Amino acid sequence: MKALVLGGFAQMDTETKQQYWSEVLQPLQQRSLRLINQENFQQMCQQEEAKQETTATLEAPCGIAEATQMDNVAILFNS
Repeated sequence: MKALVLGGFAQMDTETKQQYWSEVLQPLQQRSLRLINQENFQQMCQQEEAKQETTATLEAPCGIAEATQMDNVAILFNS
């Protein structure tokens, strides 16, 4: 995720950055919300497959945080 963020924000104009957000970062946000808002999340998260998906979903923002720089912080954390 860090590489995607760094690569995605290199030398881009505002419109391109917004498109990048909608195609790469917003789906991650939607996946996270869909996962934790499931009615049976507490039961489902005990299954190995669900644990792996939850772990991957939670690790992705770590890469985003590592890639945060002054020029991309606003779009990453205000959207």
